[in-house]
Amino acid sequence: MSMIGNYLLVDEGLIHGIISGKIGISEILYNTEHSDDEYLDIDKSWHAIHYILCGQCWDGELPYFNAVLGGTIINDEDIGYGPARYLTPSEIKEVHEAIKNITEDEFKNKFDCKELVANDIYPQFSSNDDVDYVWSYFTMVQNIFEKASQNGKYMLLYIN
Repeated sequence: MSMIGNYLLVDEGLIHGIISGKIGISEILYNTEHSDDEYLDIDKSWHAIHYILCGQCWDGELPYFNAVLGGTIINDEDIGYGPARYLTPSEIKEVHEAIKNITEDEFKNKFDCKELVANDIYPQFSSNDDVDYVWSYFTMVQNIFEKASQNGKYMLLYIN
């Protein structure tokens, strides 16, 4: 089974509905159509992106930690690989400001396949050539944070 990183932009009312239990998170994530403007699947790149931003396997400093593995757990429902988390508009702006100017060279210089393998970063990368795959998804992460920041959205983050 693959572990896929996902982002979904939502409005404040929807977040409050999920938190209160009036709206089921699975219903929103799996039974609702989402446009490409509000949904992003970053495939298996999520753990490498986190590691490159934070320099740690599962921890990290804010706001970089919030780019992939951070956020507040929305409820205890397991939606694939643990519960979904959410970021507020102010947290999204902080992440956006922190990652928006990371260049391709800066990002790629932090990609070291041997280090990723030694730290058991998912999925097991086989060469430094895999950096292009991870970089392409990181640019999408930069874009969705920019979009959410500009539009005052909340963001659901989850791995399934």
